[in-house]
Amino acid sequence: MPSDALFRQVMGAGLSDWFAALETDRETAANTANQRKALAGVGAGLLGLAAFALTMDPVLAGFVGFGLFGVAWAWADAPVKALKLRIKQEANSALAAALGASYRQQTSPSADYRTAEAFSLIPRNHDEADYSDHWEGPFGGLDLSLHEAHLQEWQGSGKHRRLVTVFRGVVMGYRFARAFHGVTLLRREGFRLRLFGGSKETVGGVELEPVRMVDPGFERVFDVLGTDQVEARYLVHPAFCERLVELETAFHGKNIRLVFADGRVVVVIDTQDLFESGGMDAAGDEARLRETIDQIGSLLELAQSLNERAR
Repeated sequence: MPSDALFRQVMGAGLSDWFAALETDRETAANTANQRKALAGVGAGLLGLAAFALTMDPVLAGFVGFGLFGVAWAWADAPVKALKLRIKQEANSALAAALGASYRQQTSPSADYRTAEAFSLIPRNHDEADYSDHWEGPFGGLDLSLHEAHLQEWQGSGKHRRLVTVFRGVVMGYRFARAFHGVTLLRREGFRLRLFGGSKETVGGVELEPVRMVDPGFERVFDVLGTDQVEARYLVHPAFCERLVELETAFHGKNIRLVFADGRVVVVIDTQDLFESGGMDAAGDEARLRETIDQIGSLLELAQSLNERAR
């Protein structure tokens, strides 16, 4: 469905009226947050002064004051954050319903995510993980599942120790239109073949060998490895390669990679935070919904285009 028509359908199905009824809730949340922030500032300042009076140590006093301020600021902002999440849930659920699908704001790793993890398309070793924005259903005839993941690990030591993002993006999987029996892995790591001669690798417990592609330009950008050379070239045909590069550009993502396994194709793309339909600015409600529609549309276009049969 064209994005404008889908937008009108979702808004006309009751979301427009729901947005309009939020004015009081937005005002209440903003006022509560502002009052709490004022209290947070005063409380942190008083505690910092008390710590200095007791210890005469300005560093410790500053640490105590700023530490309390950080905790209090999160408490102060909680009403706004909760309302944004509520708006996001309502807007994205309405969009999913219009598409005949389902939406969950928080989720657990999908089976497709576990496949991507097993084949080293996303990091396994991380310390913190957040899985969100799970869309699932028969999108455009595809039995498709996708969700975001944000993975972080602790790096550094002492005062330089901090959480660093090691992956933020989308993991998407669906049953592929063309039958296949082996495993084919496509990733953006072409230097490995050129430097190390394209030796076999064991990935996800499966021995894969480099596949030489028909298009040398594509081969300079992507590695293709598989259990079956003929099947890999059947799946990753020249038109497929061309669409993959074009759609990556159109989606404004990067480092796209995928694996064909167990009858499904699992696609991973590094992205910024997506599907953020919730906000405190009422004037931005429609723009945020349109942006989410465009983001979902880009992912569905990617899936449907890659799912086309070879001509």
